[in-house]
Amino acid sequence: MLPAGHLAAAYLLWVSLGPRFEGPFDRSVWKVLLVGGLLPDLVDKPLAWGLDVLPASRALGHSLLFLVPLLLIVALFARRAGQVTAAAALAVGALSHVLLDNLPVLWNPDESAASLLWPVTTVESQAGAPAVGSVLRDTLGEPYLWAELVLVVVAVGVWYSLRRVGSIPE
Repeated sequence: MLPAGHLAAAYLLWVSLGPRFEGPFDRSVWKVLLVGGLLPDLVDKPLAWGLDVLPASRALGHSLLFLVPLLLIVALFARRAGQVTAAAALAVGALSHVLLDNLPVLWNPDESAASLLWPVTTVESQAGAPAVGSVLRDTLGEPYLWAELVLVVVAVGVWYSLRRVGSIPE
């Protein structure tokens, strides 16, 4: 999934869950949500493609064995600092990212969800970062990409609607 799709999904999930959390919906919470929506890629892509430390671009940051303990530690510190809403936003963003990256396993038998339990399970090694042009070319005809674009349009529409009624701070 492309970054815009992850951000749109995290945003829509937060908007649907957000009222359950106490605290103001200020800019800092939105920023933490967006960081969370990209967190697995922010961990994995530099370590796999830039530093060649990980075997694939979906390994450590996409593993629930790393992500869940990390989010629990963040939640403990956030609770002490009175930032529970921000910790919840980070968790919603990060977990939605991992869920969406593994969604194709439901309809494509060639897909794998091995990254969810990395390093207990092995992930397919990748040789360097793919070219942006080839990624776009390869995904252009995929229904998943079109669904992602619809998700972005819906997120923008919801954001615009909520902003008009004053539910989102300026």
